[in-house]
Amino acid sequence: MIDFRGMIAYWRKAANLTQAELDEACKFPGGTVQRLEQKRLILKNEQLVLILIRTDRNLFWTMSGVLGALYRQLEPLDIRLRAELGVPEPPVPDEDPEYQADLDRMFSAMESVAKRMYRAADPRTSMRDFLLRAAADVPAVESRRRRVRSKKKQKDTMDR
Repeated sequence: MIDFRGMIAYWRKAANLTQAELDEACKFPGGTVQRLEQKRLILKNEQLVLILIRTDRNLFWTMSGVLGALYRQLEPLDIRLRAELGVPEPPVPDEDPEYQADLDRMFSAMESVAKRMYRAADPRTSMRDFLLRAAADVPAVESRRRRVRSKKKQKDTMDR
């Protein structure tokens, strides 16, 4: 679902590089960046990391931004579909039992206060805010849908 090839041009232009300059910087054969941007070539992990390095992008922040942008798109859909289907959101898996036991021991003198503070610090809320903040740096990528003629129409055209 996440296709980084659609973002290469954005990253390249932000770094003020031409396709040929990025090819050279990454030591790719000529035309590689062009074919990647046009989605005519499969993007390999090594190519992605080289492009990120040569366009002066931080790997973690870029991945967080892309994931945040995807989350931003899917969250309203999840809310709407759960409401339509009448399906509540499943509970978040419990924290590591050892971690929880350590917390209980550490705050044993102030158990009720600690539990209220712990519940208030919802990790989903923190991660959601982080992902959406990171997503602000990701361009909106529109899908390019191409109209394809049916084989029958193509055959009729060729017969003429």
